Amino acid sequence: MAAGSIHALVWLPVVCRALFDPRHVSPNLFPIHTRFTLYAFDDWWRPATPGYLWDFTTNLANRLIPGTDPRVGAAVTATAFFAAYGVVVFELLRRRTDRSTLLGPSWALTASLLVVLAESPAALAGWEGFTDRGGLFLPVQLWFAPTSIAVLALNLVAIQEVCDFLGGLIPRRHWWRVGALLVLTTLAKPTLTPLLVVAVPLVHIASSRCRLAGPDRPRIADVVGFVVLPTALILAAQTWVTVNKVVYTGDQVDDRGGWHLNPGAELSHLGALRPLFWAVAILPLAAIAFGGARILRDRPVRLLVVASSLALAAAFLFERSRSEWKGDMLQLSVTAIGLLCFFSFRWWLERWSDAVRRDRTTRKRLTPFVSLSVIVAIYVVSGVLRWSCHTGLGCPVG
Repeated sequence: MAAGSIHALVWLPVVCRALFDPRHVSPNLFPIHTRFTLYAFDDWWRPATPGYLWDFTTNLANRLIPGTDPRVGAAVTATAFFAAYGVVVFELLRRRTDRSTLLGPSWALTASLLVVLAESPAALAGWEGFTDRGGLFLPVQLWFAPTSIAVLALNLVAIQEVCDFLGGLIPRRHWWRVGALLVLTTLAKPTLTPLLVVAVPLVHIASSRCRLAGPDRPRIADVVGFVVLPTALILAAQTWVTVNKVVYTGDQVDDRGGWHLNPGAELSHLGALRPLFWAVAILPLAAIAFGGARILRDRPVRLLVVASSLALAAAFLFERSRSEWKGDMLQLSVTAIGLLCFFSFRWWLERWSDAVRRDRTTRKRLTPFVSLSVIVAIYVVSGVLRWSCHTGLGCPVG
């Protein structure tokens, strides 16, 4: 509860500024998505946007607090979802991959707050970099899109649960919870699960000869039944609803179109063909370069490397058709790379903890971690600059 409360207090001024004073908080989709929720679920099959969990909870909050500004309900739900995200980060940093202790509560809380601040290196380009079409706006997580907030914590939990499932660490009688979690995560917003439908079977097949798995390691048929099939069914339904039945004005259907093959078009539209746009990938690339083959033996890292590769390929190849709304495929890349940043950082924390226990003076083991810490520091500094602007304390200039 303490971790959640502290994260809520950290996020609250950002959420309130994005909702109630959005003049200098761009890109910012909070106000328009809050208006969308007024029309959410006029019919059971007709959401206002594809962010089902955000729509539902914000609409519910507004109904429970009648007669108030709908932005109040949006602020309550957004802060709650951000707090849940912080709590999940906190818990994942407390426990090692093998479920033993990694960090004590105080250190885990501090590290989780740093993860929140280490949102993006893009602030180093100045605030104009976010608002200019040709600039940078790729954060570790798309938190300026409120529909993405509801799925942040679920994405982290889903990666850990799926990797425990693949490693045979979840008893067979509890496998159903993996499928249920993926269904909920997909319903919240499919920013990760389309990648898992393809990446999980590939990783399972590639790791089939691994002897480090637990006693309840699944077969490929189990992976299809508990991961691929339930997720794919929900994705198919969501795609149909998104393309045909998404409502924006309360009484008309906005045909968002589908997706078609058009290499480079969507990235060009978003100004994402510039090398600095992808500066967010520095942290996971550095982690993998320093860690070598050892880091790829970590199941979450290995799964997210495959997922990120698939996401980048999709972002380059496909474009939203018949619609001005762009960036669906880029959201897959943002999510996968953001999660890869977190889990590669956690892997290095585990290695550093091991090195300190064995020998406090071993420079060979600590030097890579120090190098990685310099990169993390860049993320933290740039994140602080961006947070300063979002909370109204002053924006960085180019």
